[in-house]
Amino acid sequence: MEKDNKNISVEIGQLKKELLNYTYTIFKIDSVNEEIRDLASTIESQRDVKSKQLTGMPIGYGKSDPVATAVEKIIDVYSSEYSRLENELKNLLNQKSEIEELLNSLDELEKKVIEYKYFKKYKWWMVANAIGYSESDTKRRCRKILEKIVNKKHGTL
Repeated sequence: MEKDNKNISVEIGQLKKELLNYTYTIFKIDSVNEEIRDLASTIESQRDVKSKQLTGMPIGYGKSDPVATAVEKIIDVYSSEYSRLENELKNLLNQKSEIEELLNSLDELEKKVIEYKYFKKYKWWMVANAIGYSESDTKRRCRKILEKIVNKKHGTL
């Protein structure tokens, strides 16, 4: 039983970190989306770059256009960065979705406690005032809510 309590305490600690990072995750999703949009427009603008062909000049034998070659290399670099950002966005959206799914299993008061404490980062006395309970009762409630979420994560509820 003591080992179970220790494991739950560790998992609650991890859950607290995830909850505290939720607002950062939302911010990061917006930031990565913006980077993807900027990169996509940059890639698109680079595709249109070509060097001028001078008339009357020898065409060369099998030599490629150095500007076009440089642009292709740039596009390749941007494309790999675009793929990296898409993967990062996918991971962030999964994290956000996982937290939201767990929060959807809570009643309104439980959601408010989590929101005030972990998303808005209220002090305990502020959370207690907001929900109309004593500070010690609010801390107990929060602990039970976190245990409920951990148990929900493991399907033991």
